[in-house]
Amino acid sequence: MTAKPWTTTEEAHLRKWAGIALVTQIAADLNRTNSSIYKKMQALKLKGVKQGEKHSQAKTTRIGAVHAGQVSSSVNRRTSGPPLA
Repeated sequence: MTAKPWTTTEEAHLRKWAGIALVTQIAADLNRTNSSIYKKMQALKLKGVKQGEKHSQAKTTRIGAVHAGQVSSSVNRRTSGPPLA
């Protein structure tokens, strides 16, 4: 069986989420197998998070990452304004 070629968009998604999202989540996002994700991560010298692995960011999801970004943006806006009472 021939492997499906990787697109630049898929590689960018993998680089963005490797080490943050679970490999199973990335595989589902890209409609690929876990094995395919592991092999590509190894080729790109990326570190990942396996399900059940103890990792500080292992439970971070896309929603959590977006929320963290929104909180960070909100904090940055507040620090430039008047002090809170």
